[in-house]
Amino acid sequence: FFGSGYSLALASRKAWECGLSGMEFAVGIPGSIGGAVYMNAGAYNGEMKGVVENVAVMDMNGREFVLTAADLQFGYRKTSLQQSGYIITEVCLNMQPGDKDAIKAMMDDFSSRRISKQPLEMPSAGSMFKRPPGYFAGTLIEEAGLKGYKVGGAQVSPKHAGFVVNCGNATAADVLQLIADVRRVIMEKAGVEIYPYDRFYEMLSSVAAQAAKCWLSAKNKKIFQRAAAKPFFFIQGSVIVVARLYML
Repeated sequence: FFGSGYSLALASRKAWECGLSGMEFAVGIPGSIGGAVYMNAGAYNGEMKGVVENVAVMDMNGREFVLTAADLQFGYRKTSLQQSGYIITEVCLNMQPGDKDAIKAMMDDFSSRRISKQPLEMPSAGSMFKRPPGYFAGTLIEEAGLKGYKVGGAQVSPKHAGFVVNCGNATAADVLQLIADVRRVIMEKAGVEIYPYDRFYEMLSSVAAQAAKCWLSAKNKKIFQRAAAKPFFFIQGSVIVVARLYML
């Protein structure tokens, strides 16, 4: 069992320490394990669908219950949770005993691949765009000549076109405009619609943002205590950009 706010990468390493196989793919994926379940995160031919036994959830009235893997209706980067309004509090995994050396070797291989191909040295929210059927988003973006494209401090990574990185002073508005520009150009040049993984929430003002935080800490304090949640977001002007905030 893991609290939903527990680091996915650390959960992968904890599985290795216990000699359990099945979470090797998750070693370099950013975010929480609850978030990973919410979107059925995956990499290197592995995904959460293959290891989740069940999840404990809570509705906005504080009622708690358990959903099985079948209840979650796993698909490519989606689950039934995304339309449910439920908040994940705990995750139960079903893994198999394995050779610790073999597990570690696989994790090291995945990590080295990420380091060589992804801009891990730059701040980002991980891979930005979902893979459209029959294509790779990064390839479409590179072929469209958008590798290195910048809006303010936000940039399509010169190292991996599927990443949007912060060059040091990016605002939420920069990131949103860059995403919109990339999506428009890909549709114009390739006739393919690409969608971001991340969810974006807009607040009308800093006062509204503060009110939202107060509401979360007061009305739903129990929920966030149970989930050990640490929402990954930053506020810039009137926009909150939520990076992998899977719990809401």
